[in-house]
Amino acid sequence: MKKHDLIHETEVTVIGEGIRLDGKLQLGGVVRVYGRLSGEIVAAPESSLILMESAVVEGTLDVDTLVVAGFIRGDIRARSRVSIEGTGRVIGNIETPTIAIDFGAYLEGETKMTGKKKSAKGESSPEFSGNV
Repeated sequence: MKKHDLIHETEVTVIGEGIRLDGKLQLGGVVRVYGRLSGEIVAAPESSLILMESAVVEGTLDVDTLVVAGFIRGDIRARSRVSIEGTGRVIGNIETPTIAIDFGAYLEGETKMTGKKKSAKGESSPEFSGNV
């Protein structure tokens, strides 16, 4: 089972493989991308952006949860987590409290663990930063 299958999908928006969107994009709910996005991508709290293998994104991302199976060139700020699957490629800096990188994934950039995600006890985890 892939990570993007674990996200509870009640309302899904699909951006198809032949679609290209440019500019400032504001997203909400669960969004699956097969096409191309460029510009500033901002997702609402509690939302999930899933970039499938054919997806290409160039720009800045400010999201809640991000799953990458495609390609991103740009900086990422995720409030909850980032998962880079084995087919995922990211060129840019990542700031998130939680990150998972599968075997075979490619990441070129700095990663900063923000420490803002609350533990089950309601405590903040410590802040970490480093290069990958």
